[in-house]
Amino acid sequence: MLAFIEGELAAKTPTGVVLDNGGVGYAIFTTLRTQAQLETNQRVRLLVCEQIREDCHDLYGFLDEGSKQLFEFLRKVNGVGPKMALNLMDIGDLAELQLAIIDSDKKYLSSASGVGPKLAERISLELKDKLEQVITARPAGDADPGSSSDYEALAALQFLGLNTQQAKQALEGVDEALATEEKVKQALRQGRID
Repeated sequence: MLAFIEGELAAKTPTGVVLDNGGVGYAIFTTLRTQAQLETNQRVRLLVCEQIREDCHDLYGFLDEGSKQLFEFLRKVNGVGPKMALNLMDIGDLAELQLAIIDSDKKYLSSASGVGPKLAERISLELKDKLEQVITARPAGDADPGSSSDYEALAALQFLGLNTQQAKQALEGVDEALATEEKVKQALRQGRID
């Protein structure tokens, strides 16, 4: 099983990228958002998920652990394959998608190619609790037991795919008295992420 592939970005394709690693070109499916962040001939490290079937061996690549985990959650939903999961991840930033799932926003989820209202509802039903747990979970080893809820909210936003600066910016103006989960939800709803 592969965890990541590192190499030079040889090409972008309509569905992903080709990474050259030691003279071997790995075709890796990615979101359009991921492709937009990469430049040809740039050295890249992509976290990968594999899908092995009798007729193919597909790789799906991500720049951060939060994106990879969301992809894995999505593709476990009945009726959502890996390509549809990538389509869902391309309709907005990851924070918006996660908030849409938690809030059962069927209209937002249905804006992805191939996702109708029934599937949007199923995605929300199956993933809402998992995503809420991820939001409130503290990444192992990142904090000591005496951490404030501000730190926990910052760590949760980073785990969801925001960098430190974006996470801090998102938390500006959030009510200090809220519990961690509510802080994260309010930060995502405010949409102050550049």
